[in-house]
Amino acid sequence: MIIYLLLIFMLFSPSHADVTAFFNTPLGGSALCKMTAVAKIDELIAFKREHADKECSIKLAMYELEDPDLLEGLVRAQQRGIKLNLLLDKGAHEKVMGKIREASGKAAAPGTFAAHDKAKKDRAGMALGEIIGSIILVGNPYTPGVKGAGRPRTMHEKFAIFSCAPGSAEEGTATAAASSGRPKKTARGGEAPMKAGGGGGSSSTRDEQYYSVLVGSYNWTDAAAEINYENCLLIDEESADVGRSFDNRFDEISVNEMGSAPGTARK
Repeated sequence: MIIYLLLIFMLFSPSHADVTAFFNTPLGGSALCKMTAVAKIDELIAFKREHADKECSIKLAMYELEDPDLLEGLVRAQQRGIKLNLLLDKGAHEKVMGKIREASGKAAAPGTFAAHDKAKKDRAGMALGEIIGSIILVGNPYTPGVKGAGRPRTMHEKFAIFSCAPGSAEEGTATAAASSGRPKKTARGGEAPMKAGGGGGSSSTRDEQYYSVLVGSYNWTDAAAEINYENCLLIDEESADVGRSFDNRFDEISVNEMGSAPGTARK
């Protein structure tokens, strides 16, 4: 349903966006959603390396996060100065951490599946330790007096927002002639050159917030990449209509769970 609604929105929205659907297919098929997520992280890291004046961030709302490749990508992004904000389901995250702790305390014979699984969980545990300060666990109970009171809420949304905003005016002006102010596209098999002058040539176009959103059924887990049938949409925008909608949604959930949006003082 969410994919259908997004397609309808994109058809009738004045926003200029590239929208591409990807699918994970099990039993030796392609894990295109995972490949796209990895590519978007690496793309943002490369862009940040070349444009230190830009303020870049990754906001991730996810039921479950345990794929070591993607976790290590988030660690690399954080080390490059990209701000991370992660909303994870509390119950699912506690199960992930339990499996990681269980695997760390067990020995496994080299070359076995158990050894392979342990190595992956060890990597995931180390990466999660590096980004623990960026994680908000979603699972506050429903308030008394409403249906389901006392039951924890579930973080069942699955989307990632990759964004960059202009830095200081002086630095932004210095780099405007060299770049459109948005990362290169990599999702459709190869890098496309950035559009010189931001498509319209004006500095206001170049300095707009850049958003790229990955949304769908795909959890950032090994099972979702290797076993399950999953889908995702990649939305790359020249304007930021859809991106800001997801940004606002992310902040709404954060306020509901914490009393404030990430980066603001708590109430």
